[in-house]
Amino acid sequence: MKSILGLFLCSSLSLFAKPMPSSTFYISTNDGEVSQPIALCELDLETGEVEVLESFDGVKSPSYLSLNSAGDRLYSVCENRDGEISAWSIDPADHSLTKLGSCASGGIHPCHLSISLNGQTAFVANYSSGTVGVVGLDSDGDVFKLMQTLQNEGKGPNSARQEGPHMHFVHPTLDGEMVMAVDLGTDRVMLYQLDETTGQLLANSPQPYLKIEPGSGPRHLAFHGNGKWIYLLNELNGTVDTLIYDKVKKTLSFHSRIGLMPDGFDGNNKSAAIRVHPTGKFVYGSNRGDLDSISVFKVKEDGSLESVGILSESISWPRDFAIDPSGKFLLAACREDDAVRVFRIDPGTGLFSDTGNSLSFEKPVCILF
Repeated sequence: MKSILGLFLCSSLSLFAKPMPSSTFYISTNDGEVSQPIALCELDLETGEVEVLESFDGVKSPSYLSLNSAGDRLYSVCENRDGEISAWSIDPADHSLTKLGSCASGGIHPCHLSISLNGQTAFVANYSSGTVGVVGLDSDGDVFKLMQTLQNEGKGPNSARQEGPHMHFVHPTLDGEMVMAVDLGTDRVMLYQLDETTGQLLANSPQPYLKIEPGSGPRHLAFHGNGKWIYLLNELNGTVDTLIYDKVKKTLSFHSRIGLMPDGFDGNNKSAAIRVHPTGKFVYGSNRGDLDSISVFKVKEDGSLESVGILSESISWPRDFAIDPSGKFLLAACREDDAVRVFRIDPGTGLFSDTGNSLSFEKPVCILF
């Protein structure tokens, strides 16, 4: 009788047990030889275990991915000479992808894209041509035409990397009224006003751009949740600038700077990605080169950053990384190891440790929750 009762209790408990919490995410590669270059994956939010659920073909070198605000469409750039942007529908049941269509990105080698808050426009940063492409999206979220191409001009002091404009990032501000584009080649953060009626970008007359210290090589921005503080990662000199956005005046100003690398470091480095923790308490920046690593910073009361530590264990050429929405885990795209590695974040310090969990994936360069 006891054994039967025990079996009944166990069966009942299993029926009413809550499923283990998990979060899905996508990864992609810029290796044009990979036949299924986008993968849907799942992260267990208790253990940090990860697995690939499904992989998708239909594009080449999708080096960056972005979602619309509704979360039902995914967009990818094709980082090749004949630059393209592709749209995908997301199945609400299992998060699988179905390709909708593609169109020109407005330049050569697109490396970043984002979507307007109303879901009607995509913005694309084309690295080699130094252009921003503005692509119209139809009512189904499909791309239908290239509406505008903005060509930047100029160069910087680094003759090897700044011989001309190189757009590396473009994204709307959190209020959706402005769009900021980062030009590595000219050391500028461009400011545009978004005309929601036409979907086009207009020069921001109060301030067309913010000039960054020459030779910095600005690469990516990360927006703090308060909408005021913006963090700029500079690839060429390995620094992070705290910028202040005034949404009333529509201006951007420099506040402070901090280094990503240890004091005295003089080796080869290319800083890559920057993220703000979901709590807004920490900022992370990745480094590729002689010290493959991710730097951790604490956000101070005035928005400036204070170094917490630099972690390099199990990290190899972190082209990108992402923090899951719960803030528990950091996933690093270790391109040269063909792996996505999972780290657990300490909520008190912001530092993280290796869980030992990882995914095998050829040349990962983008992670998107």
